Amino acid sequence: MTNRFPIALAAVLLLTACNKPAATPLATTDNAAAAPAGTSAGLPDDLQTAVAVSQAMKRYPAKGDSVLTAFHLTANDFAALMKRIAADSTLSVQYRQLTE
Repeated sequence: MTNRFPIALAAVLLLTACNKPAATPLATTDNAAAAPAGTSAGLPDDLQTAVAVSQAMKRYPAKGDSVLTAFHLTANDFAALMKRIAADSTLSVQYRQLTE
């Protein structure tokens, strides 16, 4: 089995680098505004997963395959997830804010 972690990491870095900062502040829903900082209330599942995977990969850079497996993802699944987030300007802004 080949190690696909570098491909997923490259996709994450590329997608993050290609997104321009938003000109307007992050819009919140009532649920998100009522939730304490650092919680995931009101966030889409895709965004929660992407943030959690990215944080785990930062924390355990040598265990990329294990991180993806823990989230039931392949490298291609994660790359597709990041592509969906990058294609949505709101999700992209939220992802950047949550991973900074």
